[in-house]
Amino acid sequence: MNYSGILVGAAVFLSIGICHPLVIKMEYQWGKQSWWVWLVAGLAFCTLSLLVQNDILSIIIGGFAFCCLWGIHEMFLLLLPLGHPRDVPPGKARAPRLVPGEPEAARLLRGKTQGTGN
Repeated sequence: MNYSGILVGAAVFLSIGICHPLVIKMEYQWGKQSWWVWLVAGLAFCTLSLLVQNDILSIIIGGFAFCCLWGIHEMFLLLLPLGHPRDVPPGKARAPRLVPGEPEAARLLRGKTQGTGN
């Protein structure tokens, strides 16, 4: 039996699980200007992936590299809840919504914070 596919899949799943919360934490703490950290990490892991001789390890490192690079995309598309202090920069007006109404997730979150038990 060949377990390499399961091993690679589990490693990439783990790297996504590591990178996603870190992207959120970094954006919250330092803002979007910390995107370069993910770029440097992604490029470093890409380079390391090219230098490693073991195929499975090279694939895992390459997967982690692209999880880091995807973190840049996530950081710039990270949607903050309505009313969050970083949602709208000071002195700027919110752009009108393209879809009228309140998003379902925001309505559910608002209901939970008011103690309605939704």
